Amino acid sequence: MNTAMTQFCTRPQANAGVHVQLKSPITGQDTEHWLLVRGQDSDEFRAEEDAARRRIQDAMAALPSDQRNVAKYVELTKAAKAEDKLLGAASLVAAWSFADVPCTRENVVEWLRDAPQVQDQIDMVAGDRALFLASAAPPSTDSPK
Repeated sequence: MNTAMTQFCTRPQANAGVHVQLKSPITGQDTEHWLLVRGQDSDEFRAEEDAARRRIQDAMAALPSDQRNVAKYVELTKAAKAEDKLLGAASLVAAWSFADVPCTRENVVEWLRDAPQVQDQIDMVAGDRALFLASAAPPSTDSPK
């Protein structure tokens, strides 16, 4: 792949993740805790999106044929949306500073369920491709004076 093409490759940096300082839900100030957050182009997040679609398809397939219609699909999709958003955010957490709790999928899901403000922070960071690409960009040179 040539250099011009690699500038569009977001997956490697999305998989590597970026360090995110957690903010206090009370003061909004940075705390000593952090997360390593993957980007929306990461393999983990893409796999979770696929799994969410499969869960809805499986739920539809489990219905009697006379109940499989667009309205039921919309109903199942709406019902799954919050849980799928939570699972998607959890798939973006690669590591954390909570040394006494292993950073497993189950632990991240449980914690994010009770810390929706962190889930929002993860979503904002993961969707900002520039954060991930900036971490891989070569240092710029000074412009001529």
